Amino acid sequence: MSKFIILFVLLCSVVIAACGQEAEPELPREPAPLPPSATVAVVDTPEPSAAAGATAPPATPLPAATPVPTKLPASTTPQPVGVATPLSLAERIPPTATATPDVNFDPPEPGTDPTLRTITINGVEVDGFSSPTTAYSHDVDGLVTQVTVAAISTDIRSRWEVLFPLDADASTPRHQVNLEIGENVVVLRCTAENMTTRDYTLVVNRADSVPFTRKVSEDINT
Repeated sequence: MSKFIILFVLLCSVVIAACGQEAEPELPREPAPLPPSATVAVVDTPEPSAAAGATAPPATPLPAATPVPTKLPASTTPQPVGVATPLSLAERIPPTATATPDVNFDPPEPGTDPTLRTITINGVEVDGFSSPTTAYSHDVDGLVTQVTVAAISTDIRSRWEVLFPLDADASTPRHQVNLEIGENVVVLRCTAENMTTRDYTLVVNRADSVPFTRKVSEDINT
């Protein structure tokens, strides 16, 4: 029994001695300096809820925004995108626009040459034709009953026509003249652009007999 008492006393003394010693307070350590390129991240700590296990009320949805229609003026007509609005006649032609004549414009002078460059009968030029000469004669044999008369004006702006006789066959190009035996007078007129004229007279002489021809049989019997 005495041994237990001694041990209890020793244990109490050790405990008292340990409690009597004051522990030295631990000095706070200075944080290590950060390098210049280091970035401090800030973390938001969520606030604790009022009670453990409490459920946050649902968020109230915001009402959807209603588009406000733009009111067009009464005179404006909506046009589809990409389609150009046609201009009115008043917009295309300003009221002040007027046509100004060119006072410096000189119209070309009208042609003044009423002569012919050639006269042809059945496509062949009349012998000895010359523009200043206005009278000609042409001979054909008695078998020829119709000829075609044509001409070409010296100035392309001038026009020619046969005054006499009338065209014997209007369905055929150029001017057709029926021939009687003897003289057949044909009158041509050339009219320049300035309305000056010149007449040409052509006498076609048709022979009064058929040229003599001998038969081969007559030559044999001779």
